[in-house]
Amino acid sequence: MFSKSRHFTVNAGVCNNVNGSMYNYTTIVGDSERDGLEDYEPDEIELIPRRDIKLRQEIGSGPGYLLHSGTKRGRAVIVKVFNTHPNARERLEATLAMSKMLMHSNVLQVEGISIPSSMHHFIAYENVHWKNADGPLAYALKEDGDRSLRLAFTMVAQFAAALSYLDVHGFTVANMNVQNFDVLLDLDDRFVLSVNPESTSTDIVSDEHSANGTAWDVFNALCAKVLRSANHVIYAQEIEREPVAFEKLASATSVPGQKLSPPPAESGSTPDADQSSIPDSTTRREYVWRDIDQGTNSLSDVASRMSVDLGFELVPVNRLTWADTKSPHRCPGYVREEITVATSKAASAIVSRDAPGPLEICPICQEVVSDHEEFLCVCGDPDPGARPTIKCITCKNWSHANCVGNPKRFTCQACMMADTSSLRRGVRTDTDNFMNNTESMMIANGLKVLGGGHGGGGGEGKKGPGGAGGNGLGPRLAPKYLKDWDVNIGASAV
Repeated sequence: MFSKSRHFTVNAGVCNNVNGSMYNYTTIVGDSERDGLEDYEPDEIELIPRRDIKLRQEIGSGPGYLLHSGTKRGRAVIVKVFNTHPNARERLEATLAMSKMLMHSNVLQVEGISIPSSMHHFIAYENVHWKNADGPLAYALKEDGDRSLRLAFTMVAQFAAALSYLDVHGFTVANMNVQNFDVLLDLDDRFVLSVNPESTSTDIVSDEHSANGTAWDVFNALCAKVLRSANHVIYAQEIEREPVAFEKLASATSVPGQKLSPPPAESGSTPDADQSSIPDSTTRREYVWRDIDQGTNSLSDVASRMSVDLGFELVPVNRLTWADTKSPHRCPGYVREEITVATSKAASAIVSRDAPGPLEICPICQEVVSDHEEFLCVCGDPDPGARPTIKCITCKNWSHANCVGNPKRFTCQACMMADTSSLRRGVRTDTDNFMNNTESMMIANGLKVLGGGHGGGGGEGKKGPGGAGGNGLGPRLAPKYLKDWDVNIGASAV
């Protein structure tokens, strides 16, 4: 009965523009809220009273706003709430003006905004299922390398399509950077961008680029940021990896889904006895974005090419192995799979690396890798090559594990000699304290200790419990107990 009706009052409210259906973005506001409505077209945007919005969970933030999941009259939406500020309404208007001009499957669509007189200014967007995209990307990365690669390719295709759309429709991408975009993921692996008009970062792409070049730069930066964020979800670290130059790698063909193992050790090396028992859960898997020069490619070309590839069963990308022969930190059993993603399948790969990088927490020894670690082995080799290494507990230098007998814990010859010299001078060292504490523990448990005294005597030292002759080397454990304590301290005193 209200069809074609216009501007009538229902319970002290004013109803505007009813055109045969109550779902045509009808606005219902009180008399005090009508000011400013002339600036909006009711058939394009809905004005939403604050009471109709229920916020459920904060899911993200950006310059001057927070993103929430919520409901609008019981229907799921994404809500952008602007921070309380004198220009909050102006920021809403600028965001709305841009959003109203955009209609693309990978751009988040506006459903409504707060009324002008509201104390809280917000924009309600269509609902997306997964919210922030880095969570599902991280889940795929943790569970399945092939799934993570497909999802990353989907992201590349859809980012390229969305940014190409913005570029073609005249948006000044030169004034945008990664902070201008919120990235969400919907059902069916649909990545959607919420576009914010302001540029608040100092990391703005230079205006000297051409339009396509600038859009290409923003595209690369956005892909890299989202993939690093997914890594951060798992490892609480955002380490910028330099992708390996593929021409330096030897291809290692494999069956899709095959687990990668560390590269084979160099000839003559002895694998650690415990390496085969290390669980597969120690494998660290990360996304790495490979920035490719644009050349003659356009973002539209990238979107089309990736979409075609995704439409078929993906032919497995190259699986490559890289032995980092210069890295001193080479814990046996370490494997890192880098899901290296680029603008084409041919330029992408799964790269297996056998040594952790600087600032990484090694999953084998649980230590943070320093960027100033040194290799100094008794064999005299200048570099570790592809062989496992172990770190001296005193000087922290690395040696080949098999060159020092594959211990779990050891002190290098230089540090043992320094300890011996210190003992002769009556100076106690960390190693000496460790040995004396160990001796006390073993005596307390009724274990036999062989020693040669701390000082004195001259002569060669005598076997026996606490012999007084002494050779200045201090107490030493009986050899048969060394293995039990996993301590490599040099020759026992005799």
